[in-house]
Amino acid sequence: MNKLIVVGNTKGGCGKSTLVMSLAAEASRRDNKVVIVDADPTSVLKYWCSVRGVECIHVASTLNISSLLIELKTKHQTALIIVDTGGFDSKAARSAITAKCVDIVIFPVKTSPLDLFVTRQFLKEALPYLNHVKPLGVIMEADHLQNATGDILAAKDLLRNFGVEPLKNFTIKRKVYRENFMKGGDHLKNEKARNEVAAIYDELRNIK
Repeated sequence: MNKLIVVGNTKGGCGKSTLVMSLAAEASRRDNKVVIVDADPTSVLKYWCSVRGVECIHVASTLNISSLLIELKTKHQTALIIVDTGGFDSKAARSAITAKCVDIVIFPVKTSPLDLFVTRQFLKEALPYLNHVKPLGVIMEADHLQNATGDILAAKDLLRNFGVEPLKNFTIKRKVYRENFMKGGDHLKNEKARNEVAAIYDELRNIK
């Protein structure tokens, strides 16, 4: 997959970094080169990338990174480039989300009322700037299906109400996502998690 994907949401713990690491691990499994741009001040990806041997460029949240993204896309024409942003109030996040070279902007969302409230506020700020690309959403770490079907549908409806198209696929809350990533591992040892991420990866790859 040779796309430049920006992952954004101002809510901490929304699954943003988990999504970035999941897509990067899946791309590596498929022998697809990956470059990660870490524009989140927490720098949560730095250790994981160093253990995994994934190229990671950390940038200060105060910088305009649009020219960097253009440079990376020109240099790595067959690579998957993923940008992990902080809140929309940072210059790096705003410049990444609005960069004309971006192929996909995706907002990870969890289904709790607090997460949906914060996501609603974030989308009000961010969406007016997204006239160059159709924004997407993905539900991350939902409760298991027998308990969460209504919550998943409500979260998808919220996204649609803002003009954000939710992906068909999503992830379920699994211990493996929390544990393995922070140890520099990945989801690939767990078949259910592997299938979830592979489905999201394929859905994004097939977007024109």
